[in-house]
Amino acid sequence: MTPLTQTVDRQIPWEAMKEVIRGLYLVENLTLKDVINIMKEKHGFSATERMYKRRFISWDWQKYNKKERHNPDRIIERYPGRARATCRRAHRRQMQIARSNNPPVPEPNMLQFFRFCHANRVEELRQGLFYHLRDLIVGNSRLDPEWNQRGKHTLLESSGDRLSRHFKNANDLHGTANDQQSWAIWRQFFLRLESFVEDPPIETYQAFFFDIPSKLLQTKRRDEPITRVARAMHQLNTEAPLQMSLVIEEMHNIAADCYIELRGQDDLTIVFTRMRAIRPRNVGRGSRWCEPILSSCSNILQGAMERFGEFSDETLFVELWRLGAASLCSTPECILQLSTGIIIRLMSSNEGLDLSEWGLEDLQHYAWVNFNISKAYAESGQIEASIPPLKESIEATGYVLVYAEDEASRERANTQLVSRYGKLEKRLRLLGKLAEADKFNAYITKSTYLEEEEQNDVAENLDSMLAPPNSQER
Repeated sequence: MTPLTQTVDRQIPWEAMKEVIRGLYLVENLTLKDVINIMKEKHGFSATERMYKRRFISWDWQKYNKKERHNPDRIIERYPGRARATCRRAHRRQMQIARSNNPPVPEPNMLQFFRFCHANRVEELRQGLFYHLRDLIVGNSRLDPEWNQRGKHTLLESSGDRLSRHFKNANDLHGTANDQQSWAIWRQFFLRLESFVEDPPIETYQAFFFDIPSKLLQTKRRDEPITRVARAMHQLNTEAPLQMSLVIEEMHNIAADCYIELRGQDDLTIVFTRMRAIRPRNVGRGSRWCEPILSSCSNILQGAMERFGEFSDETLFVELWRLGAASLCSTPECILQLSTGIIIRLMSSNEGLDLSEWGLEDLQHYAWVNFNISKAYAESGQIEASIPPLKESIEATGYVLVYAEDEASRERANTQLVSRYGKLEKRLRLLGKLAEADKFNAYITKSTYLEEEEQNDVAENLDSMLAPPNSQER
């Protein structure tokens, strides 16, 4: 750099414009040329491209979605690209020319050759998939530095969680309700996908890739990491479908490692991601895969108790998550032990009150814990013992539906009621209690929630069918 360039660079008010440039370059993800033009036209800020790049290095800025980075420790190993054609001749020592006095050159087995290329292609897709997943998470951390410290002891429901829940509800209700109602739920679910892809990718990638694979991102978020991950997963599923479960598990583990790097060890987000990682394995009860997750929950619980107090809402939230982790792969005895402790706490905090007088959050917790108790009994073969806690869960969920203050809570309570009534009906039939089972089946058939979803579905389909031809083109 010449002395004149140094003098000019010092005279430019970089620090005064730092946040404006950061907003354009990192947050809005504009190209450097666009940033230079906007700064020159709107702010009268003139500098060369080289000056910008030098200043970005001094500020340690790393462009989101950029393939080259200043700090190689923050990305996983780069995956090799495909070989390119070249006109350069190979060295003579690397060439083997067949002549009359040479031993015959063995011809390669073409079948083995194609298998070898296929393996390379699959490995290339795998590495690219992992690379873009890490780029998505670390890139979000750069765009939103406060995210690293947000919600370590609580997990707010994201838009991805809501869509995953609706997907699960549609799946659960399929076979519980009649076919017409079930397909109405499914169509409502797919109608919500369009708005879903516009939400922040950090909230939606797990639901989108691991719960609801689709191709809608290509039109909304072209060439972003989340779209490249979707494309790679589609290609992997086409070319190597038997590897998908292992790839999904590895993606969860990579995401958890990124969270540890960015947010530290004691974080419920990491526990949630590790729980997702073991689901494709379909591990058995008491599996060794469950021990690290429960251990992490215990450490987070201890930290929450020290920071917020033993009887705080944050501590209760972590206890509920520990129960959720246990219900995934732990033994029924462990689930019952953890559930009993939470129920005792809920009942003591509402001592002397009827269940209908409890607060909304306590009712939600009580319904969920009783549902897990019922599930533990049922999976251990104690169908008779699973009935009372399931009825308690249904009663509490009914009060949640009455007291719900927003549409999302009412929808969740409605779907939970229908799903749990369906489970209760099936278990009663297994026990031979057909009359009681028919009574609960009548509730499912007359569910106002299913009826409204069916009417909404009919209305939307009728609007499209009754619309005049070519009305959208006008």
